[in-house]
Amino acid sequence: MKRPILLPPLTWSAHGVCARYRLMHATAYFSYPYFRCRFRNVDGKVFFEKTTGSQRKSGFVYQNGPESLAFLGGWSVNDEPQTSYGSENSVAGVLYKIGARRALILFPTSADRVEIYELVK
Repeated sequence: MKRPILLPPLTWSAHGVCARYRLMHATAYFSYPYFRCRFRNVDGKVFFEKTTGSQRKSGFVYQNGPESLAFLGGWSVNDEPQTSYGSENSVAGVLYKIGARRALILFPTSADRVEIYELVK
């Protein structure tokens, strides 16, 4: 049995990628510059937040299985207050640790579109 994924409360850099897929082939792709984000402890739970850029996701990360974590949170723009899962701006995703210093978060945004954060320490 694999050990659960652990992400320490540290500051990370991330690279955002958006892709639109049709029949498993990317039909459109665009990339964002690296931005800052972090994992921190909030009330004994792991909390992720994108701390720079105009579109910011934030929320809690929960063990989803031996190889992934579930992200449940919300999005806000610029300096608006953070929102939570269950709000009008809810966001869900799946986080995969792909190396000692790398992880991916996948945010499906519609039936044929996904937003991907590549996280690096």
